[in-house]
Amino acid sequence: MSLSGEAFILRTLSYSEADLIVHSLSKQHGLLHFFVRGAKKSKKRFSGGVLQPPHLIHFETNNLKPDQLESGALVSLKEASLIKDFAEIRTEYKNMETMFSMIKVMLFSETGHIELFNHYGAALQGLSQAQSKKRFFTHFVVRYLYIEGVLPEQNTFTDFISTSMGQHANLKEVSSQQVEKEVGLASHFLKSYSSSREGVKWPS
Repeated sequence: MSLSGEAFILRTLSYSEADLIVHSLSKQHGLLHFFVRGAKKSKKRFSGGVLQPPHLIHFETNNLKPDQLESGALVSLKEASLIKDFAEIRTEYKNMETMFSMIKVMLFSETGHIELFNHYGAALQGLSQAQSKKRFFTHFVVRYLYIEGVLPEQNTFTDFISTSMGQHANLKEVSSQQVEKEVGLASHFLKSYSSSREGVKWPS
């Protein structure tokens, strides 16, 4: 059995002189961790930095063992092609800073699923247009925790919960004091959820 579909590249790590390990969030199969043999030397299969974040790719794997996907083991990637590169994100440092913080949050997920895939995709789409990266990221974190089912019940984030990332621009403006309150509360909830993991930097 082999897999194919769409996936966002979250993180790419060098494994050897020629190979890579790539962490991704796929639409159909949740979090997938690819072993990419010969990726650094293959200009035909993985050209143009296709395996770099935050790219959206179409992928195809080599054959898997029956229990390989359930165990979270590395999956051998056969080929990948670029669907969208989100080049507009790379035009500003604050966009990049926010994107890498978003990626770190996504890697907290144990499995991933289509709702997280859509949440992350909508956030990437709207990131470069966001006026306040700090509030945009707070919105992103709150909806992530809500989707994962770990956001405590409270009234502060009613608008964030009911508004998708694609509609972020429609949120009503609030005072700087309210923004800091939102950041503090969201940061507290995220730390509680990810206490055993590396901390996340909030965009300035």
